[in-house]
Amino acid sequence: MSIIDFNSCAWNKKWVRELPDFAKVLFFYSWTNDHKNLIAMYEIDTEKIAFDLNVKSKKVSDTLTILYPKVRYDFEKNLIWVVNHVRHQYLRTENISPKIIEGIRKCLIARKGHFFIADFLDIYNSLDLFNLGREYPYPIDRVHMNPSGEGKGEGEGKGEDSIQRQGKFVRPTIEEVTNYCLERKNGIDPKTWIDHYISNGWKIGRNQTPMKDWQAAVRTWENKRKEDGKDSTDDLEAIKERIRQKEAIRDGRV
Repeated sequence: MSIIDFNSCAWNKKWVRELPDFAKVLFFYSWTNDHKNLIAMYEIDTEKIAFDLNVKSKKVSDTLTILYPKVRYDFEKNLIWVVNHVRHQYLRTENISPKIIEGIRKCLIARKGHFFIADFLDIYNSLDLFNLGREYPYPIDRVHMNPSGEGKGEGEGKGEDSIQRQGKFVRPTIEEVTNYCLERKNGIDPKTWIDHYISNGWKIGRNQTPMKDWQAAVRTWENKRKEDGKDSTDDLEAIKERIRQKEAIRDGRV
């Protein structure tokens, strides 16, 4: 069991006060349960959360979407990430224990290239957390990575999470989908789009064939929206607001 230093002023934040009752409970549970590690990026399934909080699993899943982007959840890997945990827990002063930094580094390496890692390093890059003479050992410019292939020549690594090879599909990041949707002004919510394909194993069409081109899949959604006569104006504003929220998290303003 670990002990955390939790700031009780969190209850006074406007964002927290406006949350539905169960969302408040789930938010603070994500900070305090016994699965949490140093970076608050840990595996826990919705059934376990539902059991602990005495609710239905669906209620947990629905509420997790409300907590985005403060709390992010990969429904395929059952991986949760409390985005600002490291900032509030360890970075309130300039004096950070080398043991804490090493522990954070080990937690990141243990995730073996999950797409949350690239976002984590992006958000906390300016804090020099990893200035230990050793860089993060896996590439972060692609979602799929291959720790087991470390040190091998190009194209030799094997494993489920392999680096993108020619002709193989690589899952896009939320930023890539967001930028593409904004560029096309199609009004698609990137998080909804990604969550949909995470939940079905990145398959498309009635025959559920594996996805090969995520941009083509976005355009398919785009065409469907046009057929349904949906106006993208309001959705575009929602996407832009989500980007502003992420920038606020990155800058430590929330």
